[in-house]
Amino acid sequence: MASIGANLRQRREQLGLTLEEAERVTRIRGLYLQALERDDLEALPSSIQARGFLKNYADYLGLPTEQVLRQYTDQTGPRKTIPILRASTTRPPPAAPPRSIRRRWFSMDLVVAAVISLGTLALLVWGGGRLMASLRARTEQAQEVSAFLISTITPSATLTLTPAVEVAVPLGTLEPEATATLPPLPLPSGRVSLRLIAQQRAWLRVLVDGRQQFQGRVVAGDVLDYTADRVIEVSTGNAAALRVSWNGQDAGVLGALDEVVTRLWTSVAVLTPTPTVTVTPTASPPPSSTPPASPTAPGGGG
Repeated sequence: MASIGANLRQRREQLGLTLEEAERVTRIRGLYLQALERDDLEALPSSIQARGFLKNYADYLGLPTEQVLRQYTDQTGPRKTIPILRASTTRPPPAAPPRSIRRRWFSMDLVVAAVISLGTLALLVWGGGRLMASLRARTEQAQEVSAFLISTITPSATLTLTPAVEVAVPLGTLEPEATATLPPLPLPSGRVSLRLIAQQRAWLRVLVDGRQQFQGRVVAGDVLDYTADRVIEVSTGNAAALRVSWNGQDAGVLGALDEVVTRLWTSVAVLTPTPTVTVTPTASPPPSSTPPASPTAPGGGG
């Protein structure tokens, strides 16, 4: 009758299996499988582990387990128990079967990467906020400067200068300074209605028939309605911020961004005032008279 080891090795070779494949499936170290196939039972840690290894190996190869274990008991006998137990005291404990390593989702590298990503995102948000605040402050400063210029120099229009004329006047006459005056406009009579729709922040002044109705700042979304008998005057420091509806018709925006504009709205026309400069004549000294040259007598003999 063949031994246990011969039966195990013959069965494995019939199935075309290697010791490495058997070790990977049964989780039994290759040296112990070789000891079983050589019938070297003393190389096993203990008789209990030898029976466990033999049972798992026989199940893996498809051999009758009970018959193999009975043959093992007959082969070893009672006298084999003491040497095997003595050997188990001197041999190191068997290595535990390899356990599958579970990959943890939360690791220190993942935490560090998350912290770095959040820090980068917070830095980008903070930088964007500072940039927007800086741009907003510059825009408001430019609008304030425009409003100051409008409030101190109104109306803003093109000055038409006439050439100065020199007229002889007495020397004691003083020279008055030139002053800019608006010529009287031929405004037609008739009801005029105007709606101002603010699209941005801007400074605004509105005169209705020569009386001031509004002066200050408007913000996006403000709507102002005015009605006059003759004329409505509108002045602003940001022409692109105001959209105009004149007598129920859309007239578009007043002009370009940060453009200083003054408009007069009547029932039939839109006017832009243009002041002229009246230059007073300057005093100049009268021309001095030069005495005529006296004739020289020709020389002659007595």
